[in-house]
Amino acid sequence: MSLCQSRDSEICQFLDWLDDDVAPEEGVMFLASPAVKNYWLHRAAFTLDQDKVLWKEVGEGSVKTRLLVVPEELRKEVLRLCHDVPAAGHQGIDRTKARLRDRFFWYGMMREAEQFVSTCGPCSRNKHPQRHARAEMIKYHAGAPMERVHLDFLGPLPRTKQGNEYVLVMVDQFTKWVECVPLPTQTAEATATAAVDQFFARFGYKAQNCWDEHLAQIAGALRSAVNRNTGFTANKLMLGREVNIPADLMYAPPQRDPAVDLEGYVVNLEKAIQSAHETARRRLRTSEERMKRDYDLKVCARTYHEGDLVYVLDTATVKGKSRKLSPSWKGPGIILKKLSSHLY
Repeated sequence: MSLCQSRDSEICQFLDWLDDDVAPEEGVMFLASPAVKNYWLHRAAFTLDQDKVLWKEVGEGSVKTRLLVVPEELRKEVLRLCHDVPAAGHQGIDRTKARLRDRFFWYGMMREAEQFVSTCGPCSRNKHPQRHARAEMIKYHAGAPMERVHLDFLGPLPRTKQGNEYVLVMVDQFTKWVECVPLPTQTAEATATAAVDQFFARFGYKAQNCWDEHLAQIAGALRSAVNRNTGFTANKLMLGREVNIPADLMYAPPQRDPAVDLEGYVVNLEKAIQSAHETARRRLRTSEERMKRDYDLKVCARTYHEGDLVYVLDTATVKGKSRKLSPSWKGPGIILKKLSSHLY
């Protein structure tokens, strides 16, 4: 390594100045390359080991790291070892730069790493498209509890002793109230039954085989957490109060006056709920505007006509098949009818 460093014209010039321990003349310094000037400016950080190999020390106090100063003839090999080989895994620019930053140093290393990764052939051939078709966001938000409920499935998960493999997650769009129901299948009949019995009718890890036993507690935890969009918990917006949590049992709040006026309490509760709903509506409008603004920055609209041949993005997950090893697209299909400005 010492021999390779001595053959690098910039490192060699810096080493000569370092050995002389005398600042070079101003004219010589002006004629030096930016790399040599940078080395000399930070000369206090550089050191030679017993084999005359140049290192750079980074860090503060007693915790310092020594970075090998890589000569030009070895830089391509270092980049290859930090990116191309199977152990490096053809990682992206940031991860490759982080791997280099922990071990090596040379002037312009980050810039060369970006260029090396961005021009890598295997990376370019296997990289997913950076932009996908995206229409602008349509405002579509509820203004009161139970006006709109979102349903989605999580799974398939490991089968439990009760035979369940899926979680039906139901969220009230306004209050963010969450219900989680374990199900053995995700058929329309099972979904409809669970939604009616476990949500609408109500109002209104250990070893991965008993996850369905704790869904009620998980849903309760979600309902007691403040939502970043509404600024309230789902309990507050749906029930008008917060429910007890384990901490309340350990550190009980002050007891209410037993002679409280029940009729007045109901009136005040209704006013509190209405006030919370109005505040939540204002916050949701603001949040929706912000989400739409951020979402529409990446709008990539595409227009099709009846009879056009298109590929369809295949987002289905098939049990027993790896999604990452399956084709991203299926088809081609034919555009039969335009249903709306963005739906075909």
